[in-house]
Amino acid sequence: MRLLLCAGLAIATGAAGPAASRRCVDSAGVAKATCFGFHPEDSTDALQAALDSGARTVIVDPAPSSDDGGDQSAAWVTRQLSVNRSGLTVVLQADLLAKRGAFRFVNPLNASLLSFVTSKHAPRMTADVALVGDTKALGRRPTITMWRDDYSNATPGVEYVRSEHRHGVQFDGVRNGHASDVDIRSTGG
Repeated sequence: MRLLLCAGLAIATGAAGPAASRRCVDSAGVAKATCFGFHPEDSTDALQAALDSGARTVIVDPAPSSDDGGDQSAAWVTRQLSVNRSGLTVVLQADLLAKRGAFRFVNPLNASLLSFVTSKHAPRMTADVALVGDTKALGRRPTITMWRDDYSNATPGVEYVRSEHRHGVQFDGVRNGHASDVDIRSTGG
């Protein structure tokens, strides 16, 4: 495990792996994303490890702010995340923010910030998955935010491949999937 120092705050990173999965998933099958690590510039690996941990519920809990350590409101900055297993509920208690530049080139199978999918090689269809915003944790609906101005090439000096396949959340080949109490903003699709 590495420690990241941000303004005097030590944040564990690189905690992903089988040992972290066993340590981070409680007896009720619940895992908190912060147990898998956090990096203020890109927490994709930690979030993906939490999603892959086998937990029935993954709580994307408030990430430590890199400013002063006391404010628990930093957004989780991430590249594409994918869920291809059944029986998972993802609870957002914090915002997700697309890593700027991560969606520059579009692969329609991997263009969403958070995808619930059935793999072509899976023996069964992914089923019974949910994305739920915990409005009590933030006092509002959590947001999933992307960079639409970049995707439409409205930002000078930033070129993106034109596409309609940049989505905040995608359910593809999923039976009984739903999202609730989450605001999805500035997507390109």
